[in-house]
Amino acid sequence: MKNRMKKITALGLSALMCFLVTACGGGAQETAQSGGEQAAAPAESADSGAEAADAGAADTGSDSGDKVITFWNVGTEGADKETYEMAIRQFEENSQSGYTIENIPTQNDKYKEKLVIAMSSGECPDMYTTWSGGPMNEYIDSGYAQPLDDLYEKYGMKERFMEGALEQASYNGQLYAIPVKNISIAGIYYNKALFEQCGVSVPTTVSELEAACDTFLAKGIIPFTLANGPKWTGSMYFQCLAARKGGLEPFQKAAAGDGTFEDESFVYAGEKEKVGHIFERFCMAVESYNLSARYARSCCFELASSVYFARFSDTGNSAREKLSELMQAVSGADRERACQVTAMFLENLFEGEDGEVHELIGKVKRRIHENLADDLTVASLAEQYYVTPNYLSRLFKRVTGEGCNEYIVRKRIEQAKSLLSTTTLKVGEISIMVGYHDMNYFSLAFKKHIGVSPVRYREQVQRRE
Repeated sequence: MKNRMKKITALGLSALMCFLVTACGGGAQETAQSGGEQAAAPAESADSGAEAADAGAADTGSDSGDKVITFWNVGTEGADKETYEMAIRQFEENSQSGYTIENIPTQNDKYKEKLVIAMSSGECPDMYTTWSGGPMNEYIDSGYAQPLDDLYEKYGMKERFMEGALEQASYNGQLYAIPVKNISIAGIYYNKALFEQCGVSVPTTVSELEAACDTFLAKGIIPFTLANGPKWTGSMYFQCLAARKGGLEPFQKAAAGDGTFEDESFVYAGEKEKVGHIFERFCMAVESYNLSARYARSCCFELASSVYFARFSDTGNSAREKLSELMQAVSGADRERACQVTAMFLENLFEGEDGEVHELIGKVKRRIHENLADDLTVASLAEQYYVTPNYLSRLFKRVTGEGCNEYIVRKRIEQAKSLLSTTTLKVGEISIMVGYHDMNYFSLAFKKHIGVSPVRYREQVQRRE
């Protein structure tokens, strides 16, 4: 693959992207009207898109060199495939630039891996679709995207998108992407006949949804099925449930480091009791409705694997031997044995995690005690123990009742108090020994926690003696 990111300027690329989004309008406007969202540009903007692309081609010296633009996307089937192909066709028919599009669609999960590998090796495609947030921001920081603010202004594009869509296409105050499908809903299909048969009304709140699930379980019907092998599907609904409970603020605070995933919204969405309640009702249904052993085994393993991946997705652990052991134990078991084995698996999963958590936090605390003079941060500690910073921060608070950063500061101040009381070392020397290389900052931190400056504290200790 050729690295042509530098060869084609932002003007040419974004003009093409604008036209692609414009072309999406024909298929998206009907959906937008019914869903209350307007994420597509007006159809009449096609001419301006082609005009912008021609201008971009002129700026890049379009009379020479390769005039093929490589476009990576996930439009392998259905409406996505048809939309991208239609957009490309319309661009090539209307543009006078002479550029053609090499369309390279890839299945969703494989695409993510392919894009990461390409970026890591410096072989970025000319144009690509990606998800907003973390992945997009990383690509921008790596230099594989260019700001498009001037083009948004030149072609009046801001007025064509929802504010929320533009926000997700922005990073550090600049627009780097054209919104295509970043304002969407997470829908749940339901069996109308089954609802009528069981006398269940369509739920309109989370509480009503939980009540409906209880009714189905009592009748021996599994309420939900979800293909959660790649894990993002389960996390998507988890995030929706957490957002419904607490809104966006808990997510924003956790991402900024001002909050943690111990927030009640996240606990509500994934607490142990909910898992236990659901499985208990399932076991009752297995017994009451004489479900087949094969069906019971399948449901047991599906539930257990979903819980496993949901709870350990951010620890960096990839070993699946526990699931393999469960599969072997359940295979060939009768209904009662399958439920018993799965119940033990879930219980051990939560208890085992608790044991591992306490061991991990113990190691982190020892590391802090023995290295107070070092540059200690949650990120550096997490890296040493192969977990994410958010995960470590959440666990530390859960086990100790205190934030990791607060614990580091408290231990440094305690050590400073001891040194001020038992040695004749200068305040500046003590400051460095407890991890503060700026003595003024050390004095401020000390006074904030103790109420007096280090010098004043030493004088008070000496007077008492």
